[in-house]
Amino acid sequence: MTGETRKLDRALVSMLQNVELHKRGWDEKLYRSLVIASYLLSGNRAMTPEEACKVLLEQGIRVQKAMFFKMFDHMRKHGPLVGDASGKARLSQKELSKINDEIRRYQDTVNEARQVFLSHFDVLDESVAEKIWEKFDEFLQNAALSLGVKFFEIVQRSSLKVTSEIDIDSFCRTFDAKIKETVLSAVTQFLESNHSSVSRYLLSLLDAGLAINACGLSEQDLKTLTERYGVKASIKLFLDTNVVFCLLGLHAHPWEEATKDVLDFIQQQKQKGLHVKLHVTNDTLEEAKSVIRHMLNTLRPLGKVPWRVRGFLSGVAARAIEEARKINTTPEKWLTPYLEGLTHLLEDKGITIYNNPRLLEVVKEEDVNDLINESREMDEELFEKRGYNSVKHDVTLWALCRRLQTNILERKHGSVEKTWVLSVDYRFLHRFDKSQAIRRRQEQFVIDPAGLSRLLSFWFPPDENMKRVLLSSLRSYLFFEEFDKEREQQILDMLAIISRYEDAGDIPEKVIINMCQDEKLTAKVGSAESDEEKKQIVKQRLSVELGRMKQELENLRKQRDDLQKQLTIAADRVRKYQEEKQAAKVERRRMEEKIKRLEQKIEEMETQRKRRADFWRNVHVSLRLGLLWVLFLTAALSWSLYGLHVISGLPNTIDVKIGISVVLVSLVFWLCTHLSVRGLRNVGTHFSTRVLKMVEGFKKIPTWLLLVIISGAIACLVARFIGALLE
Repeated sequence: MTGETRKLDRALVSMLQNVELHKRGWDEKLYRSLVIASYLLSGNRAMTPEEACKVLLEQGIRVQKAMFFKMFDHMRKHGPLVGDASGKARLSQKELSKINDEIRRYQDTVNEARQVFLSHFDVLDESVAEKIWEKFDEFLQNAALSLGVKFFEIVQRSSLKVTSEIDIDSFCRTFDAKIKETVLSAVTQFLESNHSSVSRYLLSLLDAGLAINACGLSEQDLKTLTERYGVKASIKLFLDTNVVFCLLGLHAHPWEEATKDVLDFIQQQKQKGLHVKLHVTNDTLEEAKSVIRHMLNTLRPLGKVPWRVRGFLSGVAARAIEEARKINTTPEKWLTPYLEGLTHLLEDKGITIYNNPRLLEVVKEEDVNDLINESREMDEELFEKRGYNSVKHDVTLWALCRRLQTNILERKHGSVEKTWVLSVDYRFLHRFDKSQAIRRRQEQFVIDPAGLSRLLSFWFPPDENMKRVLLSSLRSYLFFEEFDKEREQQILDMLAIISRYEDAGDIPEKVIINMCQDEKLTAKVGSAESDEEKKQIVKQRLSVELGRMKQELENLRKQRDDLQKQLTIAADRVRKYQEEKQAAKVERRRMEEKIKRLEQKIEEMETQRKRRADFWRNVHVSLRLGLLWVLFLTAALSWSLYGLHVISGLPNTIDVKIGISVVLVSLVFWLCTHLSVRGLRNVGTHFSTRVLKMVEGFKKIPTWLLLVIISGAIACLVARFIGALLE
């Protein structure tokens, strides 16, 4: 991504440190971080994709525009970029606040690491110590960029004695001789420190360097280089025995996936600018067959292994037991075809046997005994002691590569050919080869799959296959797992003894796991002087474990019985509850039916009551109407008689009586009419409604007319009465 080694901006480092290169999708996350970094570097001003890319170019960061623009559009559509009508976008305030928090956390980590570094300069002035830290910080950033994934060794190792990739002496020589030793001591203590802030700080630099280096050169750059210089590059790789086992799937090793991926990638990329030749020597074939024979002899007593013991074994033994268990066969039967057809299997993978008798003879004639002794001394210091033949194979293979690399006559004109040994043996790679490179002031001749994949990334564009290769190599670095070979052999001996029992397959897997986890037991098996003593040790422990399992089984049975009792009680309660629930449902239906019958009865009684009420109401109305008609007829008759009496001139006394009765009858009629109307209004029957309309007709007689008639009658009565008195 960058064509020069320069100090990274702190904001960019803070963003890149969160890129998870060990997961799929790391490239999308990387370019997402680069888009965010462009806004941090520009003050979060609104920009188009081209302007954002230009900001990174001004900082010396070269990106693939197609992928950058694609990620920019995705972030503008789905966040956290907020676009405007002009096609520009900026970071949302929420995302900006989140990023600022991440930057502050990273700055806190840097400050804590700085304090750890400065704590080793008690005798120096504070300003001088600060300047030393600034130079050391820049030195580590450049180291992370140049070393790439190998920078992880600085983080994971507890001693710098085995770390030759970073030249601390040259850094310390840049200071005055008076403080040189102080600076060297401070740098050494800082890199060997177990402080968490130091580890986080170094890992942040590692993440940033990996992210930058992983993108590699673009396809156009590769084409330009090839056309300009006309160089045909090729790589000759000699596969170490452990790489052969990883490639064939014989070795349960952390580098197995990375080895397969990088070699498969090489086979796919033939005739694409870089030609890679894969070779093995006859010595490597013989060593591989020797290892397989040894494992056959070791695994033969095991028979079928029904237990999963993958976590306690490694290498060929773990893979053979695991794969044989899957197909229900013995590890010996599964492993035998690899011994018989090893050469054909390698040829099918595109690996040829290197055959240059003259050169091989020259290498064998060299005095390699000193190198062998030196290598064995190194192994005894940090690792277990290896056999003479194994060390001789590695040293001879290394000497062959050195001879090919330095033999100019072997190369064709106009071509560049590099020769390496591809190995995943850390003793071979990180001890012998590096020590020889330092002592002889020469390049290294042994490379691991991670270094090879990083090398290939500069020749091939970062497509999906290249990304998978880089991802596999990084994962192998981060998840390396070590095994104790001596303890593995002790576990295999113990499994062989257990497998001899007739009912070995019935032994619970938990018992086997407990026995394999017990280091004291495996140590006792390893220190036993005879096979009979080993059998007695394993038998006693099996008895103890089976007794414990029997007791646990008895406890489980008691728990099962208790649970069954509780389950029976619970079932009885549930059954009783179901019965009560069913009885309640029956009672509820009975009560509902009873309520329905009562409601029907109430409805019938209400109907009868309404009928009786209507009957007596009609009787009441009829009586009222009858009385009203009698009064009406009486009043009419009285008025008629009164008129006749007046006309006929009857005596005054009779006239007065008749007049009084007429007035009284009229008043009673008027009063009964109003009362009848008010009463009929309170009755809601159809009959009374019709009668009400008829009575209303009587009520329509004007009151003033009735008063005039009554007043006239009263006046006549008074006049007659006065006349009678006068007479």
